[in-house]
Amino acid sequence: MDTCPNEVLDLIFASACTDDRLTGRSLALVSKRIRDISRRYAFQSIALYGPHQISSFAYLLDKAILKDYTIRHLYLADRPRFWVEGRPDQDEKRDRAQWPGEPEDFADSVNTVAPTVETLTLLLFDKYDEQPLSAAISLPRLHELTVHGSSLTHFVWRGANLTRIPSPLPQCLSLRRLHVIFALGRPWTAAVSDLTSRRTSRTSGCRA
Repeated sequence: MDTCPNEVLDLIFASACTDDRLTGRSLALVSKRIRDISRRYAFQSIALYGPHQISSFAYLLDKAILKDYTIRHLYLADRPRFWVEGRPDQDEKRDRAQWPGEPEDFADSVNTVAPTVETLTLLLFDKYDEQPLSAAISLPRLHELTVHGSSLTHFVWRGANLTRIPSPLPQCLSLRRLHVIFALGRPWTAAVSDLTSRRTSRTSGCRA
């Protein structure tokens, strides 16, 4: 492996380091050269649960600590893992005190990884003033998106009535697979006409 060109090793490590960092940590122990080449792929897949983890991640991004890493797969949920997975937990009261998170942390996280992210799961169960998905963001490599329906709509006052309307979607020219959880109407259909797979689950106000 020490005689293998760096370009070939890049391709190998990019395909291999897609787990929970076990592969990346193992490669770091092989040799200094292998560690240096594989380092940028150590954080290809990131899953964050709850405001504390997301805030910590946003801090790392803000300080450019992860600037040398390529983030291809990102999972963000504003609830603890036990809550998302429907498991009981003794720390529920402590974790619940952290809800909701800071909206700028979600938006900054998505915006920073936008150039490289290929799959994005965004499960924001609370409603935030600042949406992480907006027309100002470009996601050129994103081909798979899983999103909570609340991130696709927002409320505006029309006279005396509060009306839900579709939110502007980011530019996702490569998007092919879309999964909307708790879909509220069909606000995304016009903007993502090139989909090869569209799924809705736990729908409200429309049929899957």
